[in-house]
Amino acid sequence: MKFKNASQRKAVMAKLNNMPPGYYQDYKGQIIRDTSKPAIEAYRKKLRVENKNMPLVTKPMMTESEVNLLMRRINAGKIKPSDLSKNKLIYDGEGIKLTQEQSEKGRRWLLDKWKSPTGKERKGNPYGYREQDIIDNFREIRLADTYPSRYGNYHHPLYRAYSTKGDTMDYYIEGGNVNIVG
Repeated sequence: MKFKNASQRKAVMAKLNNMPPGYYQDYKGQIIRDTSKPAIEAYRKKLRVENKNMPLVTKPMMTESEVNLLMRRINAGKIKPSDLSKNKLIYDGEGIKLTQEQSEKGRRWLLDKWKSPTGKERKGNPYGYREQDIIDNFREIRLADTYPSRYGNYHHPLYRAYSTKGDTMDYYIEGGNVNIVG
C-alpha cells in the first residue's frame, strides 16, 4: 500500500497497532507521540464525541474517580440529576456498588467522625445509636442518588451505608461534615 504522505502512514499504522490517534510506532517498535496540530485536534474531537455519547452509568460498580466524574457532569449541567434516578443500575432500590477500597475508605471516614484513634467517642459526634450500630456492623457503601445543596444549584453524592443486619443509613458530605438524611 502506498501512502500519500507521512501523516497518512502514521494514522494507518496507529489503527493497525490499535493505538489512539496521535501516537504511532516507528520502525524499531517504539511508541512515539505525534505532536502535530492536526493529530492533536483529531484526538480531542474523538474524545468529545465519545464522552457525549457515553451512557450515564454502564457498570454495576464504580471507582472514586468515576463517581467524581459523574458528579462533575451533573454539576456542570451536562447531565440532569433526574437522569440518574431513571438509570436502572441505580434505581433498583439498592444503588451502585462502590469498589471494595472505596467502601472501606468510606467506613474509615465515618468511623473517624465517631471515634478518635484511641477508640474514645468524640464529643459532638453526629451519630445516634442506629448509625453507630450500622458502622459497627458495616457491610458496604453504595451510591444511592444525588442530594441538592442548600447553597445554590449544586448536587452532592448521596451514599447508602449497609450493615450486616440489613439496616441502612443515607448520608451526604458537605463542608467536611456528614449529614444523615435517612
